[in-house]
Parts: sequence; C-alpha cells; structure tokens
Amino acid sequence: MFENKSYDQVIGPAPYITSLANKCATASSWQDANSKVDGSPDGTYKSKPNYATLTNGLSPSVHGLVNDSYETTTTVDNIYNQLNLSGLTFKDYYEAEAGGCGVRFSGDYHDPIRYYANVASICNAHDVPLSTFMTDLNSGNLPA
Repeated sequence: MFENKSYDQVIGPAPYITSLANKCATASSWQDANSKVDGSPDGTYKSKPNYATLTNGLSPSVHGLVNDSYETTTTVDNIYNQLNLSGLTFKDYYEAEAGGCGVRFSGDYHDPIRYYANVASICNAHDVPLSTFMTDLNSGNLPA
C-alpha cells in the first residue's frame, strides 16, 4: 500500500513493485475514503480515515473517524475483531519502534488497530514494532 501515491507514481517507476504487480495483480482503479462506495463524495479526509476504511470497509461517514485525532475511536466491526473472534493469530507490525497501543508517538494515527475500542483489551498483544517481523519470520512464528 502506498499512501499518497498514484498508480503512475508506483507502477513503472518502482521496478521491484512493478515486477510483483506483473506477477500477481494490482488495482488500477480505486477510491479512497473521500468517496462512498457509490462513488459520491464523502468529505476530504487525511490518513486515519483512509486506514480505518481499509480495515473496516466502511466510509468515514459511517465509521465516524473523520480526522487524524488520536483520541477518536470507533466500535464498528473491523478486520482485527474478526481475526480475534475467529481464533486466528495476528500482529500489526508497525514501523515505529514504540509498539503497544498505549504508547504515543508522532504519526500514531497511521496504526489502525488503535482506532477500535472493541479490540482495546487485546491491542498491546498484537501491535508490535516492525523490527520483530524478521525475528518472527526467521523463527517460523508468523501469525496466521
């Protein structure tokens, strides 16, 4: 996922990503959270509403996350809740080294598991620094 980049800024100029897209698939037509499912306008949103839409499938006018405020959360259903209810293991590998939902850092609104009140009690166990990804990969302990 390339935030704030158009298709033409990634596919073509980024050779490795382009090769993956050619081998697998890519979406050349998409809408961000500024559009409802029917394509009609739904405001002018920034990062947090877009990440929320990505992880819950709803437009901001439905999930209620319409700005980058850390304090604003929602209880709509989301991928994290669904994974937890299904008994599947998961982690939200985040590029900041802070890790844990209770730790504030610059740009923490880019970490979508923090948005959901219905997974707050399990958030710290699943929100981990990206540096742990290679450890999990090399030890065969990647989540389902």
